[in-house]
Amino acid sequence: MKTFDCSSDHTRSFPAFDTQIRFINLPYVDPPSLQKSKVSREKLVTDHRGSYKPHVKEAIIKNVLSNTNSAPLAGLVFDMFYFLGLMLYLPGQEDEVGREFLAFDSDYIIPGYANPIPSRILPLFLFNEYGGYDTFVKHGRRFKETKGIIIDTYTELKAHATKCLLNDLEDNNLHHVYTVGPLIDVKGESVKLCFGDDSERDEIMKWLDDQPDSSVVFLCFGGLGSFDEEQVKEIALELEQCAHKFLWSLRKPPPKDKFEGPSDYKGDLQEELPNGFLEKTNKTGLQQLIAFQMVKDLGLVVELRLDYRNTSGEVVLGDEIARAVKCVMDTDNEVRKKVKEESEKSRLAVMNGGYSYAAFGQLIEDILGNMP
Repeated sequence: MKTFDCSSDHTRSFPAFDTQIRFINLPYVDPPSLQKSKVSREKLVTDHRGSYKPHVKEAIIKNVLSNTNSAPLAGLVFDMFYFLGLMLYLPGQEDEVGREFLAFDSDYIIPGYANPIPSRILPLFLFNEYGGYDTFVKHGRRFKETKGIIIDTYTELKAHATKCLLNDLEDNNLHHVYTVGPLIDVKGESVKLCFGDDSERDEIMKWLDDQPDSSVVFLCFGGLGSFDEEQVKEIALELEQCAHKFLWSLRKPPPKDKFEGPSDYKGDLQEELPNGFLEKTNKTGLQQLIAFQMVKDLGLVVELRLDYRNTSGEVVLGDEIARAVKCVMDTDNEVRKKVKEESEKSRLAVMNGGYSYAAFGQLIEDILGNMP
């Protein structure tokens, strides 16, 4: 039997810290084919994850419940990346309307969002009639059945959203919402976990340390963010022409017919980038392919396009990128000032006496209180 080595690529690079965390490998389940299927990718992903339930149950029984050397089971934490306010809104929307969203619908008033949301900027799965919408309605219902939700944010940053979320969940008798974020490492130790190669880490950190304060443009689109070759070259051309130092997290898009996410580029990037780009920017830029793993602080951004769809074939042109870069690097820009203010608030939130510090303490207390 093949095994799904969930720790092989990431956890093997962890230094030998003194920790009680155990990684348990589950049997491998073949993913479904994406070829010639009308079923949405979101439903396929959810169904595939659901196929691991028997293996998870068996692992818990074998390694925890039947293991006399194991600590008692206090609870299960399931890690998911979703638009939480939107997910909690969907069950009520479904009960009232009974259908997926439509492109010509009027703006939506969704609790947790301070302004009405145009349908053109909503996630595409909400418009999908082949399982995408129904899948997330079910996720929303399941969220409301939990004993609590842990959120990587802090109350001061998203006061309106947090208040709406607390009100909604309290109405549904959800016990607790733990705003424990942002998950930042104030001691600077977690950067060691992001790289298996110390020399690679040291090169990046030294390069950043050598730059003047607030002088580097950091382009990162998250672990799931990737672009096709045409868009990559458009971004590269603008970075080449701008006068700012930059650090770019570049990820390879998944094959269209494969059940995969974005991945790291292997080897030479010349084919993806404009001719001579690496040579021309070797003193002003650094291509760090896994820099997205270094992102710990919660930041604010300058808008390019809210309605951009990388599945539609459209390309954000260089002049739009140039305007955004110029805006974010302007020392008098309000967004830049706001980011600096929130950065300090985020650090205070996770320190002793901060709201997130207290919320995390409450989480630990509730977990211990739930032990048999």
